[in-house]
Amino acid sequence: MKRYLVFWMLAIGAASASLSAIEFEFAGLRTYTLFGFLPAPAGADFQLRFADESPTSGASAAITLGAGGAYQHERIYRQGNGDLYEGDDIANDISTEEDITIEDVVGIDLLEFNLEPTFELETGTPLSLYFGTKSYFRSYIDEDPASRFASGVSSFPDVEGSFVNTIRFGAQFADIAETGSRGFRGFDASAAVEYGPEFFGNRVYGGANFLRLHGTARLYHPIFDLTPASTLNLLNISVAGQIVADWLTGTSVPIHEQSRSRGIYQYGSLGHLVRGFEVFSYPSLLKLAVNAELRILGPAVEFPWLEPILSHPLIQQIVELRWVAPIVTLFVDAGYYAGFRTGGYFATSLDGQSGTLVSTGASLSLQLFGVLYAGYMIGFPLVGERSDDGPGHGLALGFHF
Repeated sequence: MKRYLVFWMLAIGAASASLSAIEFEFAGLRTYTLFGFLPAPAGADFQLRFADESPTSGASAAITLGAGGAYQHERIYRQGNGDLYEGDDIANDISTEEDITIEDVVGIDLLEFNLEPTFELETGTPLSLYFGTKSYFRSYIDEDPASRFASGVSSFPDVEGSFVNTIRFGAQFADIAETGSRGFRGFDASAAVEYGPEFFGNRVYGGANFLRLHGTARLYHPIFDLTPASTLNLLNISVAGQIVADWLTGTSVPIHEQSRSRGIYQYGSLGHLVRGFEVFSYPSLLKLAVNAELRILGPAVEFPWLEPILSHPLIQQIVELRWVAPIVTLFVDAGYYAGFRTGGYFATSLDGQSGTLVSTGASLSLQLFGVLYAGYMIGFPLVGERSDDGPGHGLALGFHF
């Protein structure tokens, strides 16, 4: 770990001396859900970026130091023996006559802090490369977090908490343009390898020894524009698609990692990729997902009375676009999951469950000043089940992809 810290201290020191620009960026808020539906600020993420704004060649380099932390609430949809939670399991796990919901059984409160230095190389073409490391510390606030996993002996390596360090390599081909108030046009594809070996400080608190391979491809294509010559959009229809593949292997894979998909972009488990299911549901070693949607952008409206406020230099760094527009999204999602590792170093075991998820649904949101999409989404499972046997719905911040 000392070598790891020394390496990045030297790299950032060299970057600050050789790269021409230093930028501080607020990457976003992390939220905690109050009353089951209301998001409240509970943490934040930041980035400090050292970049070369005027490269002498076509290539340019940057080092980004990302950091963040939050008080979070997550849910565990696997039992201690690896089985998925079902309604009968809840009754068996809790010996009481009171009404018990799955949120009572599997909700876990925790503190998380992460540090993520990344070196990026833009080649002067749509292709860019990156190398980085990530460290995160997760500590459960529950008095007995192991009991939250219920039913069976919980041998997850991070059942009491974790300190995990990984090395990441990746490449991205991105040829995407924002077409003013009309959304996106273009294609991108990325691939990533993430390695968290035990010798990289992964036996200090909890345990980790795993390898992740990840790939994502996205397509955005406008198909109709009512007023293409206008400055602001009146009515625009486009299609968007995404394919995600994420595979984990190793002798000690934290349940937190199995509940995530991570490459250039980060998602929750397959239940997050296939909308309408719970964000952390269906954690697995293998996740395959396909998303397809129709996007209908309505009339964009400007607010001239905001000009004195939005023209301030500090505000313009955050809000450069000055319109509000309604967006309707109709989607169909599908996914496949397989495999789940319940054991750590001394209790390795592999659950062989696999299955398919399919959903359909819609969202209605507002594009606020070109930087925020806020609205409401509802998704109906067609294949696969939610823990509450109902549709999934709630506030949606941003496009799904």
